[in-house]
Amino acid sequence: MTVREYARKFSALLAYVPHVAGRERAKSTRIVEGLNEELYQSVLTSKPKTYAEAVDSAINIEEGKRSRRTRRAQVAQAVQSGRPVGQGAQSSQGSQSGYQPQQQQVAQQSGLQRLRPRGQQFKKKSGSGSSGSGSSSSSGSRTEFCGFCGGKNPSTQCVGV
Repeated sequence: MTVREYARKFSALLAYVPHVAGRERAKSTRIVEGLNEELYQSVLTSKPKTYAEAVDSAINIEEGKRSRRTRRAQVAQAVQSGRPVGQGAQSSQGSQSGYQPQQQQVAQQSGLQRLRPRGQQFKKKSGSGSSGSGSSSSSGSRTEFCGFCGGKNPSTQCVGV
């Protein structure tokens, strides 16, 4: 059940509890207490004072979580199909809002695509024992490079940038 559906049912049932229906703070408290744990915690941090603020906050949080889940699923699907992450899922959203990151606009205008390195691209030298690691400095510490984005983060901590 969505927050909108819950709020509609809650409003309909207020007629049966006049001691709550007449007090704004009581309505706010009761509707927040009926939310699932994740929404409950998030709405509490917004400190709603009225019933309307509580409902609006819960709806906004729910929609934000839903859009992040959808975006994550689109990114995962793009990664599995081998498409660059900036294309496909994000380009449809970018064209709707009229906003596209400058890098993406330049790449589209020039016909170039952003390429992401995939794992080991070069043969290891016979004396090298490092896989996916950068050169070591004089102090002996190693810089590990990501096999996905090429950044200085380990592949296990890649955020897909």
